[in-house]
Amino acid sequence: MESRKVIITWIAVTVAVMFALPFAVAGFVSECSGMALCMILFHDFIR
Repeated sequence: MESRKVIITWIAVTVAVMFALPFAVAGFVSECSGMALCMILFHDFIR
């Protein structure tokens, strides 16, 4: 009985992470992509 509860918990955690991850990545990328893009472009121009 305990092992089934553990499996259900792991499935719930996995599903929650799978749903949350795209949103976390999207927010992180939207904030960082601007700076990263500028740094990459300027780095190419400076060199």
